[in-house]
Amino acid sequence: MIYLFLNNKTITLLALSKTMLGQYNSHYFQKVHENNVTENGAVASIDIVASTIKEALTLAKPKNITDKDVYLILPQEAFTYISIDVPSGISDSAIVPFMRDKVLSEHNIQLDSSMYDFVNIAQGENRKILLYICNEQTYSQYVEALSLLGLRLCATIPETLSYFTLFEKTLRAEKKETILFVHYKQKQSFGFLFNSYGLLEAKRLAFESDDFEANLKQTVEKIIKEHGVVNRLILSGQDADQFRQDLFTKKVGAWTNPLKKIIVTFYEEYLKQIIVAPDEPFPLLDLDACLGAFIFDSQNRKFIIATKKTSHSRSRARFALPSLGIRPRDVVIFVFSFLLSFGAIFMYPKIQAFFNQKNSEKAAIITPSVAEKANPSPTPTPQIDRKIINVKILNGSGTKGLAADVKTLLQEKGYTEIIAANANSFDLETTTIEAKKDKQDVATVLISDLVENVKLKKEDIAELGENDSADVVITLGQDFEL
Repeated sequence: MIYLFLNNKTITLLALSKTMLGQYNSHYFQKVHENNVTENGAVASIDIVASTIKEALTLAKPKNITDKDVYLILPQEAFTYISIDVPSGISDSAIVPFMRDKVLSEHNIQLDSSMYDFVNIAQGENRKILLYICNEQTYSQYVEALSLLGLRLCATIPETLSYFTLFEKTLRAEKKETILFVHYKQKQSFGFLFNSYGLLEAKRLAFESDDFEANLKQTVEKIIKEHGVVNRLILSGQDADQFRQDLFTKKVGAWTNPLKKIIVTFYEEYLKQIIVAPDEPFPLLDLDACLGAFIFDSQNRKFIIATKKTSHSRSRARFALPSLGIRPRDVVIFVFSFLLSFGAIFMYPKIQAFFNQKNSEKAAIITPSVAEKANPSPTPTPQIDRKIINVKILNGSGTKGLAADVKTLLQEKGYTEIIAANANSFDLETTTIEAKKDKQDVATVLISDLVENVKLKKEDIAELGENDSADVVITLGQDFEL
């Protein structure tokens, strides 16, 4: 998993590769370039973004990165942000229709044709929707830049959700707070204003580097005038370690929480999962956006910027941390494989001897003519070279990474020309298959190769347009099983 954050001239990367024990080997990279990589959240140049990412993958510490799954953290400027109060008594199933009507009537935005996602935060009896809408052209340019490097986009996460996740556990349900988050680094300090429900203002706050503390104090005073209070200041950024908490609190006029202390105290379980190279200092606070995205994604598996959403919500009480990241399915597969291997080793010779004896008995009593009738020749399967079949896999199941898993499955069966991407919808119940008019036999072969994973018939094959680059398109639904 590659957690990648691009913001103006800075690229930050944290790669986590899972070990057999469920922990993660870590690799990281950060660099400030002379020219902008992004501008106001959008791609400055697709080629520049691609080359910047390639450099990060190659020069990452402690060694280069070969993983292909990217969790992209985008600057807040890449999104239109809307906070919506949810009326009491509204059901989860009614949240999406309610949100669509609200956004259309108050902001004149049609969500059905937008790239978006949201979190539904509950605090006691109060609930809010935090809606993030991404420009489709901006989203497509990032996808194109990643595809040039053979990388797969698994999820897109706004940076402000990453930051909020890192200190949300410290918030008390019975108290509504105003929180100023500040990332301090010489020449590029910035911040965002939050409350107990999430992002309060989408505007990025910039701080002058010449007199950071004085500039920050002015910002705190301005926030107090507008919102009445600043309950706390969360201080992040690798250079933040130089400040003493008590003295800094006094100078800026707001009680200061160092983010490092928060992470070590409240997110120790996640830190224990990450294996750090002993000879390399781990820049924890420089990687705050990436670390927050890792934790956020662990708690919000369904958050994917896309079209046609179904309702999903969260509250602090529902957060659950996987102990070692080992899924029940992995345990079942291990046990099944062990039993299968055991049976193959100890039972195969006996089974083979039994059937050899039975076949010998049948051969002795069946005449050649009768044997031919009892064992008719099977209908021949079309002889098609799987290496030349162009297959497109679209993930519409809502399960992250399923298209990539199916791609691997087909590669093991001999397919080489495969494209894996997301479908326009992520709540499809059934898997569908399309093929060009002269490629029906190709689709039949694909159906037979996936017979153990999904029930498809030749009659289910829909006709694919001749202008499509693929011969066959399979759109994965929730009925597809690995």
